[in-house]
Amino acid sequence: MTSLTDVESYFLSRIRSIAASYNRRLIIWNDPIGEGVNVPVDIALQVWNSGIPLVQSLLHRGYNVTYSSPFYLDHLENTWDVIFEQTDLDTATNNGTGTLLGAEACMWGEQVDITNAESRVWPRAAALAEILWSPGYGTYPRIASLNIERMEMWRCRARGRGVSAEPIQPGWCPRAPH
Repeated sequence: MTSLTDVESYFLSRIRSIAASYNRRLIIWNDPIGEGVNVPVDIALQVWNSGIPLVQSLLHRGYNVTYSSPFYLDHLENTWDVIFEQTDLDTATNNGTGTLLGAEACMWGEQVDITNAESRVWPRAAALAEILWSPGYGTYPRIASLNIERMEMWRCRARGRGVSAEPIQPGWCPRAPH
């Protein structure tokens, strides 16, 4: 082995055979593809640092893909409404043999602790769940301002169940005023 690519290829090969011995398959970040590592197509890829064009390219090449790039919950600019109006997945087309497995909300811990982790996740993760489980954009327009009342009621129900979901907008919940 004379390069980092060789080391990554060897590591990936070893981990793949260990997983196979337990009848499991791997899912890894998309980075090795960009680094020139030969990644077998039976390994699923999580696109975490690029957009939908990479997702489509990987699908075309036969990979199964999970998309998380626009859904990092620790990025404060990713408020519930920004996530709710995200349409990348609606535009993903597949001209290959791969499958778009779905999307993932990711939460890193550099800027959170026990005091704010739950409120960073909710309602952002609820907004992502809704766009993943609802019909496509053409039949169900995801316009945050048209859905704010429903999201506020979701937040009130969550607060009533003890979930520290952050506010949707200034206001209050009659059932969970704290």
